[in-house]
Amino acid sequence: MIAKRLYSNELEEIESKKTCIQEIETELSDLVEAAKVEDSDEAHALGEALNEAGEAFENKSVKTELKKASKGTVEYNLLKKVEKLFADKSSLSKAVKADEKALSRKLCKNAF
Repeated sequence: MIAKRLYSNELEEIESKKTCIQEIETELSDLVEAAKVEDSDEAHALGEALNEAGEAFENKSVKTELKKASKGTVEYNLLKKVEKLFADKSSLSKAVKADEKALSRKLCKNAF
């Protein structure tokens, strides 16, 4: 309750970043589903980057496939998109953790 009043801007910023992370996860999930559709551009470009269960992309596999792909191709562009989504999600997740930690410190500091 105190946090909501005193730190509404900080909380809003954290929630905004969490929303962006959810949007990225949804986009990645949509790409996973598209990669499962036989003979689609996504299947050809991203199929090898899926994990064994076919439920998610593996960052390492994406990087490997990206090295094999020719720049400017549909395959390259889709792999690059997945790589960027991973990077964006990672940086947002780190920012959320840092923001939450800073807010927690502020709350503890004000509690005493």
